[in-house]
Amino acid sequence: NTYMPGVYIREARINLASGVLDNFDKTLNTALTSGMSTFGENSESYASTLIDVAEIYNEYGHYRLSREYLTKAKEVLSRANQLTGYSKGRIALLEAEAMTGEGLCNEALELLKSMDSYFAARAVEKETFVEGASIKTQRVPDAEIPKRYSDYGKFLTLTANAYSKKGSLLSADSAFKA
Repeated sequence: NTYMPGVYIREARINLASGVLDNFDKTLNTALTSGMSTFGENSESYASTLIDVAEIYNEYGHYRLSREYLTKAKEVLSRANQLTGYSKGRIALLEAEAMTGEGLCNEALELLKSMDSYFAARAVEKETFVEGASIKTQRVPDAEIPKRYSDYGKFLTLTANAYSKKGSLLSADSAFKA
């Protein structure tokens, strides 16, 4: 059933939020196993399951394991030629969060700086693109705008947190103001 990996991930997320950590790892491993058997080892959906599991491990504070799952997700997406801008951005945010949690603030800041133009370009209400020989402007769908601004806000917050954890408080203050 294609819904089962999502069900297990939601169960783990709810249990983590509730503080019920019995079988937490088992539930996430079941989600991964279910995702692999349902979608196949080289599918974009399985990579999305890996990314979701990594996100939950970030929330849990198990940053090393989170980065391992993100690396696996990047490998799966690269093999399937599905490593798009959005998936790169999502992985970069989670990886930077994990790096900051591990104390690798300089590496996290480098990763975030490499993705700055991507997130800034997405945090708009209208996008410009080339169609044939003309330049056209198109409004971003209303349902997508909150997600884009949320991602950009998370990007800025992660940058500020990395500077703060690094001990560069003036830079952190400037980033928090942004």
